[in-house]
Amino acid sequence: MDVFTMVVLIVLIVSVGTAAQKYIKTRGQSERGSSAQDARIAKLEERVRALETVVTDHGFDLKRELRELERG
Repeated sequence: MDVFTMVVLIVLIVSVGTAAQKYIKTRGQSERGSSAQDARIAKLEERVRALETVVTDHGFDLKRELRELERG
């Protein structure tokens, strides 16, 4: 094996190693980001369910009308 071939192989190995490290690091960040997004979405869905419960409550319209009457 001549010197030129060895240099090319070394550069190739280093390049592939660097690319693999970046890929692994990026993949780990995206997984953490998606789990944080999933938690945030779950929390928002819970809040929407609570709001739906309040709005669809039969006494909601009556309470709103009473507040409007109190205001004048």
